[in-house]
Amino acid sequence: MQTARRIALITTLLLVLIFAPMLVVGYADLSFAVLVPSAHDKSQLYEAAAQRLPWRADLYEDAGVFASDAQEYSRALTLFQTADQKGVLSSEGRFEVGGAYFFLKDDEKAIAQWTGLLDDEQVRGSASLNLVMLYHRLGRFSDEQAVLQKWLAFDPTNHYAQYAEGLLLFAQASPDAIPLLQSAASTSPSLKPNVDGLVSALNSALQDPSASGRLVACGRTLAAMSEWHLAQDTFLRATQAVPQDGLAWAWLGEAYQQTGSTDPLPALEKAASLSPNAADVHGLIGLYWQRQRDWHKARVEFDSAAQLDPQSAIWQISLGEVYVQLGDLVKALAYYQAAVDLAPSDVQTWRALALFSVENNVDVDGTGREAALRAYALDPQDPQNMDILGRALSANAQWEAAEAILKKAIAADPQNAAPVLHLGLLYLQTNQPDLARQTLQSAQKLDPDGSIGAQAARVLARYFP
Repeated sequence: MQTARRIALITTLLLVLIFAPMLVVGYADLSFAVLVPSAHDKSQLYEAAAQRLPWRADLYEDAGVFASDAQEYSRALTLFQTADQKGVLSSEGRFEVGGAYFFLKDDEKAIAQWTGLLDDEQVRGSASLNLVMLYHRLGRFSDEQAVLQKWLAFDPTNHYAQYAEGLLLFAQASPDAIPLLQSAASTSPSLKPNVDGLVSALNSALQDPSASGRLVACGRTLAAMSEWHLAQDTFLRATQAVPQDGLAWAWLGEAYQQTGSTDPLPALEKAASLSPNAADVHGLIGLYWQRQRDWHKARVEFDSAAQLDPQSAIWQISLGEVYVQLGDLVKALAYYQAAVDLAPSDVQTWRALALFSVENNVDVDGTGREAALRAYALDPQDPQNMDILGRALSANAQWEAAEAILKKAIAADPQNAAPVLHLGLLYLQTNQPDLARQTLQSAQKLDPDGSIGAQAARVLARYFP
């Protein structure tokens, strides 16, 4: 008996000697995981603790969360799967699995994961939000609407869900959009400007007796909001409602260009055959050829639009742009001047004339400066008008005034790279290299993938290699 006890005691001591260090290290890992700032390090420590403390399998989920925070999404999925296999993955963890799939650009698995959580009271709101945003980005509006209806059933006053559902109903030219949009704005004042514009546009559209006319009006509003995928869906509805509506086909062609989803030319050609005497149809076809850099075909279409709608300044501006590309600056100037003659109180016509003058060095000290001043006088709060005035003043070597107005433009719209670029060019012209380099670098950072950023990069490479 004593021998057996002695053996048991020795065995126990041996087990303690073997496993005690592992337990100590496991708890140390857990303590350090709380203290370290790095998401990657936290994830590693939580995983190590989970391996050393078998009864704390829940730590695999924590490790997965921090792996996601560290943008290690494949590793995060492995950790979440381990937690799931051990039966300890929470609802929040399952929601995070969807996020990992999303960031790995596996939209279908993300959708499947979040869809499975729509009845889970703990995370159904978050899952609904992510599904709505993803479906909207993918242009799957019927799926988006199905999720929104279910979301509003359990959270009927959620302002985001109300606004999103209202926007989808707006795209269908449905008056049911109005109360939803207004309710969203009442609980979220930041939505009010958008909602006021949408409600006004919908009320106006509803006055049109034609179903396609109502839908085209709503689609144009969505297009102005850069909601091109949703606008495309609306224009498609318009062509289905009234297949003989040429303007609906023309706008559908424009939407196809903006989204890149379908060749736009067949829709535009159909529009031309259905509505050969519609100025807007010719204008949208001209815009297509302009993007294709076929300036002669663009000129023909814009000229037709101008003849059909001679009181519209936009076709004069469009013809001016085309003649710039054709190298005829004399004719281009005449068209820009015709635009301001037709619409002298429209700030866009003066700004277009000023841009033409400055960018083509055509009578900048006279026409360009005067046009920029007129645009600024019509709307002194618009940063675009400040920017073009600064450029015109720079072109006339009025450096102090130009610097002041460009700084004002930057203060009015700090994320706009254009006035930052033009201020950097001013510093370069006035022999202030340190300020020039710093300002041009700022312009490049503000627009790293755009034309302004590319221009700033070229100037920096040339003058500050």
